[in-house]
Amino acid sequence: MAEILLLKDSYTKTGTELKELEEALREMDSMTEFEPQSTLNITLLSLLKGTALEDGKVQFRQFSPEKGELPKISLPLEKGEYKKFLEPLNRELRENQLMLMVNNKPYYTSGSAISSMGLRAGISGNNLGIPSHNRNAYIAELFQVDENDVQMVVRKAGNIKKDFAVHSERYTRIPQVILTDIIGQIRHGLGIPVCHEWHINHDRSWAHVEFPEKAEDISKTYGLPDIIIPGLRIGTSDLAKSSVFAEGTWRFNAGVSVSNRYSHKHDGEIDSETILKGIDNSIFIHYTKVPEALCALMEIEVTDIPEVVESVFKQIGLYDKKLEIGKKRLTELQNAFCNQFNPGLQYTAYDIAKHMLALPKCISGAPGTMVKKLEQNAVRAVFADYKTDAEGTLALAV
Repeated sequence: MAEILLLKDSYTKTGTELKELEEALREMDSMTEFEPQSTLNITLLSLLKGTALEDGKVQFRQFSPEKGELPKISLPLEKGEYKKFLEPLNRELRENQLMLMVNNKPYYTSGSAISSMGLRAGISGNNLGIPSHNRNAYIAELFQVDENDVQMVVRKAGNIKKDFAVHSERYTRIPQVILTDIIGQIRHGLGIPVCHEWHINHDRSWAHVEFPEKAEDISKTYGLPDIIIPGLRIGTSDLAKSSVFAEGTWRFNAGVSVSNRYSHKHDGEIDSETILKGIDNSIFIHYTKVPEALCALMEIEVTDIPEVVESVFKQIGLYDKKLEIGKKRLTELQNAFCNQFNPGLQYTAYDIAKHMLALPKCISGAPGTMVKKLEQNAVRAVFADYKTDAEGTLALAV
């Protein structure tokens, strides 16, 4: 039963230990196969709901790309000893109403597989997520109209298989354990990487490591009064949900912001050495820019906090409609940010910038996509174009 649970669409695993991450990634790699196939050989089995027979067999309509609709087929998915074992996947099947038959072997399907089959067939949109015999028949028909060689991303538990994606033949598989391989090879004077968190699901796997030893060194070198921790978030996806990617991070208190980014498509020859070089050239080489800018900001005094905060928010793009924060939430965020400062004390631009690095954690209940955008915008405050007017009040050029 435990193996079957790993095939559920909702499978998720998280942690903070790199050893556990490596074990989880190797487990995911061991249960994953990339199977080359022609779209002509993928028969779509469309579930006939409410037709389970007395012997535990479940009936399907069959739609073949080459032969059109074939006679109905029955599979023993709810038969005796199989029923309890397969129930987690059968529950999903009753929702998406689709299995595949390839070389006389049945495959369960995930929601992501249906989306990628639509891409291979040249169709997209929300209607793909609506299960129907017509949808399944149409995908089969288009598979015949435009035959393609593809790669099925299949995860298995014993002899039970589930398709999670149908990629083009050019898509390169990258073992997910490459993440821990890269983390283990980082050599850039940053000290020993410490895992802040990691997360694995079927869509993608990622880990966020930090370099606390380097944080201490940065504070001393640039004379910063606070510990601001550099880090690296790195991830990949078997299902084309992302490239192999890496992001430079900076954490102040509980908030994380993102600086430079590197990515490599799942295409051609890829190995850990190639990715490490890309991370060096795109991220590590720029790590000193943030503390250098913070150091310079300590020389700029600020008197009108609300005015400056509003100006910074505008400069780093928080008023951009594409960020979709919303007027009410933006006002609340701006007020909460200003309330961190005591009107009776003197502050510098550094004090504002360091709190901007923690900005993504300041919006409670925000959707993940918004937090991600805030992470990418917040670090811009460190490089804001500060200037002082004739009265000595700090203003930002916007």
